[in-house]
Amino acid sequence: MPLTVAVREGADPSIIAMLEQAGATLDLLSAVTLKRYDLAARMLQDDPARIGPDGRDTIALHLLVAKKNADAVRWLIDRGVDVNAKRVLWDADPNIRDDKYHATVLGWAEYCGQPQIADLLRQRGAAT
Repeated sequence: MPLTVAVREGADPSIIAMLEQAGATLDLLSAVTLKRYDLAARMLQDDPARIGPDGRDTIALHLLVAKKNADAVRWLIDRGVDVNAKRVLWDADPNIRDDKYHATVLGWAEYCGQPQIADLLRQRGAAT
């Protein structure tokens, strides 16, 4: 989401405010990054498993560690984030089509002459 990218890339606060005023909502990673801990806490209260071993937001820990954001990492640890959770890379639908050519990732792998990647994608359920 544009707001997540803006926060992660340290965009000017006016851009973040503009996006929020236009209706963009913060995800857990963005809320913690911006130190809006009250909002992040409400998100965890609604769904504590989101930072568990298979939680959809365990990636936040990985990204915050990569950004060297000790305060945010500490906040997540204090709330029980699984510090041994693996970063899930295959949680997206491999059959999503891009906006310009309406191609799938498998279609692009085949088009670019990458048979090993294409085989791996087929094993993960991708279709052209």
